[in-house]
Amino acid sequence: MTPPAAATTLDQDVPSPCTNVCKMSPATGYCEGCQRTIAEIAGWSEYTDGEKRAVIARLPTRKTRC
Repeated sequence: MTPPAAATTLDQDVPSPCTNVCKMSPATGYCEGCQRTIAEIAGWSEYTDGEKRAVIARLPTRKTRC
């Protein structure tokens, strides 16, 4: 029996949203490429998958503010 797609997605590693455009915006405090904060970028490798998903969920709103 194949697991549902949502369960499969949750079991996989969460990829970094890095776009290799690494420049912090003084106006927003976010990276201009991926929209993460310095703390989020620095902590990414230590975050749980749930923490990574929470960061990724916040990114679309940040992109509209730039």
